[in-house]
Amino acid sequence: MDSALYLSRAENELVLADIIMRLSSDAQLQQRLVSTQKPLTFYSAVISHAYYCMFYAAKAYLLHCGIQTKPPEEHRKTCRAFARVWKAVNGDPAASTLQQWLREERDKRSSSAYHRSAQHNRKPAQASLDRARIFYPCIYARLHTSDKG
Repeated sequence: MDSALYLSRAENELVLADIIMRLSSDAQLQQRLVSTQKPLTFYSAVISHAYYCMFYAAKAYLLHCGIQTKPPEEHRKTCRAFARVWKAVNGDPAASTLQQWLREERDKRSSSAYHRSAQHNRKPAQASLDRARIFYPCIYARLHTSDKG
């Protein structure tokens, strides 16, 4: 898989996370789409898709730098490699923020899916979505800037 395909997957995950967040927050939309009387929430899915947006963006960046991560432990390897490479190439303060967010979102994805009810995940889901909305454009811009340079 090439970096452009990973970047495309990252964008799809971001769009889906946003759609799921909107669906979880809009009872009328739920009634139209699902025909439910009981409010449903999918906040753990928002967290998961926001994380995958960041994960695929990190994979795109690493692949662009000539680094490929594979199973087993692909997520852990990707987080570590991204932290190492991103910090080395981008010595600015934002570099540590992005690598920290990727690690935190990986951990949050596990805890939101297995240790919390979906209704209690609204604030963490919004935070994950906000982070993905920053993370993805940073990687996208970096990849497209380096293509031109």
